[in-house]
Amino acid sequence: MRQFHSKKISDLPSKLSTEGAPAGEQPAAGDINSAGLVKLGHIDEGLEFLARSGPIKVTIERLP
Repeated sequence: MRQFHSKKISDLPSKLSTEGAPAGEQPAAGDINSAGLVKLGHIDEGLEFLARSGPIKVTIERLP
């Protein structure tokens, strides 16, 4: 992920379907979103990691 103003952004390795997703959502600290602000998930702990300036490496996985 790379810094984009006050947010972290990233290009994903493949396109995600937005079928059935709401038109948009107002994100909160810890939310994980894609283009159009579709909520992909939420981070419950470790937000200080995202507060670092500059690029960071993350892995996002679907929970079972």
